[in-house]
This record gives sequence, C-alpha cells and structure tokens, in this order.
Amino acid sequence: MFRNGHIPQALFFAHLAVEKKLKARVLMATQQNPPYIHNLARLVELGCVDIPNEFERPLELLNRWQARARYGAYPTGFKLEEAEPLLEFAEEFIAWLDKQQ
Repeated sequence: MFRNGHIPQALFFAHLAVEKKLKARVLMATQQNPPYIHNLARLVELGCVDIPNEFERPLELLNRWQARARYGAYPTGFKLEEAEPLLEFAEEFIAWLDKQQ
C-alpha cells in the first residue's frame, strides 16, 4: 500500500497489526478476551508489557491513525517523510513483542 501511494491506509493497517499483537498479549496476560479498544498505550498497560522508553513516542504517533481512520478523516499535518519510519517502527515493535514471549 505504502509503495503505491496509499500512505494513510498503510499507516492504519500498521496500527491494526500492532493492535492485534498487543491484544494477543492482553489475552495471554489476563486469560480473558481483550476489551474492544484501539488505544495502543492502554493495550500495553493491559498486556503488562514493559516497553522501552524509545517505543513510547512512535506508539503515540501510530495511535493517531486508528481513531480518525475509523471515525473520521485521517490525521492532518502529517509529513510524508514521517510515514516510512513509522511503518518500519510497527514492524520492529511486532518483532520485539515476539521476542518477549
């Protein structure tokens, strides 16, 4: 999607991938279905995931792509050059989560 110019959609799906991975961690930590939320920071808390400090800001940036994409317009003021590092972060974060199990 990203390579074909669908930047907002690529970021939305990157968020979705991270969200689903975190919801799996919530399920493992609590033995209960995760709540119907999309906030990555809250899912980190619920999943008892101790993330490195350098992951906090990228998660916050990635989190912007869920609510507006689901319930309104995509975020504004986002620079194209910020998209690729954020997509790379999503992949890195998912790989990091896999190693934490």
